[in-house]
Amino acid sequence: MATPLQALERMLLSQERREQSRVQETLGMMQLAQQAANQKRQLDIAEAKQDIEMFGTNLELIQKSNETMKLRSAENFLQQTGLATLYAKHEEKEDGLKDFANDLQEDFDIDSTIAGSLATATWSAYKQNNPNAIVSIGSKLHYLDQPDVIPTAYDKKLSKAFTQLGYIQQTSAATQGDFLDLNRDAINTFKTMRKTLDNEVNLAKEVSQFATGDFKIQTEFDIIDESLKKIELDKTSTTPVDKSFIGYETTIPLDKSIQLLQKEAKSMNDIVKTKELELREYKNALNNFRILQRAGVETSQKDKELYSDNSASLILQELQNEINSAKKDAFEARKVETRVSDAFREETDERLGTIDMFGF
Repeated sequence: MATPLQALERMLLSQERREQSRVQETLGMMQLAQQAANQKRQLDIAEAKQDIEMFGTNLELIQKSNETMKLRSAENFLQQTGLATLYAKHEEKEDGLKDFANDLQEDFDIDSTIAGSLATATWSAYKQNNPNAIVSIGSKLHYLDQPDVIPTAYDKKLSKAFTQLGYIQQTSAATQGDFLDLNRDAINTFKTMRKTLDNEVNLAKEVSQFATGDFKIQTEFDIIDESLKKIELDKTSTTPVDKSFIGYETTIPLDKSIQLLQKEAKSMNDIVKTKELELREYKNALNNFRILQRAGVETSQKDKELYSDNSASLILQELQNEINSAKKDAFEARKVETRVSDAFREETDERLGTIDMFGF
């Protein structure tokens, strides 16, 4: 028969084992929490890196598209106003720039300030490969189809100069509709020029926001030439467009399809990250459970069921299958996105044509 002292000793030993078990369990939970926190940091870093790379790629594409649109609008303007011809006439002369401006004043009766600006901007476009000045001038008249906008004195002189050059066709105030019909191409060019400048402002804003940690492009950029929009409207048909030649058949415009496919690929990548995290956490928990079992520590019935050999095998296989499936879907989405992007670039190049300027 046990003495009171032996009974007390057994009670103390039992209490000590329970305390050790609680301490071990607490340490195990702390370790799991630390591992989960480390994994989350790693995922956050990987996602930020991916966002930065995507930001750089998208920004570069927008910048190139905007620059192409700027060059094309400047080329059209210089050719159609005859400024390109005047430049070719005077480019080899010692005082070519001055003679250029004088011709605009004397032959076309253009205001001296406007003539000087047009000559200098044209010279810059061809001599310095810089269309910014001519684009800035043309963009000032982007509102010509808005009768409620009151033009400035400078804009009136500018409009008169383009009329003298034959680029703008004047009509009476009573025939506003005729004015718009006659000058639609010129107005579209002015609007495109203004759009390229607005895009540059927004691009600078995006870069500034990037510096503060915002790695997502928030602005909806418009990089389609205004003249092409009219062509697209004229060509619009209710007949579904067969794009099966790129392995992707849809009636959605190609640029919108690219955005949807990018979202789909990102969604699949997010699923992969989530499932991989779940897999790592389950493996860590399973490993801790087995350590406790080998140490003879009692575990709950729920844990025994969750981490039994049969359950563990099924859960691990299911998580791995979900990861493989999501990776496959993400790969397919990126593959189709690449084909659609190539098709979109080819389609855009066909519509834009080759930029053919003297110095551009």
